[in-house]
Amino acid sequence: MRRNENEALLYETLYALSKKDENKAFLMYNMVALKADITRTLPEIMSQLIEVTGFDSYLISETYYRIRNSFSSYRFDFSIISETDPLWPKALINSDVHFLYLVGNKDLLSTNKVALRGLRVPSDDGKNNAVNAVHELLNAGATLVTTLDVGLDHFSASYALSNGVPTILVLSSPLHVAVPESGKELMVKIANSNGLLVTQFAPSAKTEKWYAVLRNRLLSSIADHFVLIEEKDGGPLFAQAESFIEQKGRVLVYDSFISNPIYTYAQRLSQNPKITQLKRKGDLKRAILPPKKREKKKKDEDQLELFDL
Repeated sequence: MRRNENEALLYETLYALSKKDENKAFLMYNMVALKADITRTLPEIMSQLIEVTGFDSYLISETYYRIRNSFSSYRFDFSIISETDPLWPKALINSDVHFLYLVGNKDLLSTNKVALRGLRVPSDDGKNNAVNAVHELLNAGATLVTTLDVGLDHFSASYALSNGVPTILVLSSPLHVAVPESGKELMVKIANSNGLLVTQFAPSAKTEKWYAVLRNRLLSSIADHFVLIEEKDGGPLFAQAESFIEQKGRVLVYDSFISNPIYTYAQRLSQNPKITQLKRKGDLKRAILPPKKREKKKKDEDQLELFDL
């Protein structure tokens, strides 16, 4: 039994019983936790469940075993973390997300994580910026965070994979489903190449289109830095960039994108004081390195110059 699996099964059972009412499900989950040891299997705490929920044992059992079967259907190694786990993203504390389902190198959650997002039909300039960004992540020892979306996200993830940059893919589906389906091969390669797949959707969840909104919120919570490479006017990535600014304070944008007269939204976004423009090679690396590392690098360079004298 995986750590947190009994708790996740309990929550998903209550979520189904409450007809997908997250607030009601989590309230019942906490009430059960006050009365029973929720690390035990659900059948072992059936009396407390009946008392809290008011549902009969048959309905609870039928729902539980159906959900447990979906967990058991996974034929690959996966893990579950919750808010008590040291790898849990700080931005998710006291949020509506209670469990994360992972495949791959979960230690990547503790690295310096940089989100790269862009158009579904990227321009040549956008692709060039993505290539340069991946190389700067490699030089900075950072981890790429992106999605399986077609276009620049898929391109960035593929390029990172071929250049040895560790990658976290944030999914809008359970771990056994690729959305879009064309991303399945890339998804498997990243999971098997020291990368990480992350989702908030349990094995029992049925994929829905609007899950992409929740996926974007999760990505913002996981990433330490957010790079908007390019987006069409009025596109959803502008809303995600603004949300990231509210949550974490700064978004990085390439100057070539902002200066392009086609993108009026980008020019408007550039007026925000929390936007940092990337103008020259190395700007991204300098922006994502922790201050102490930047200071150490400068001292090392100064010492080298003195030595050369």
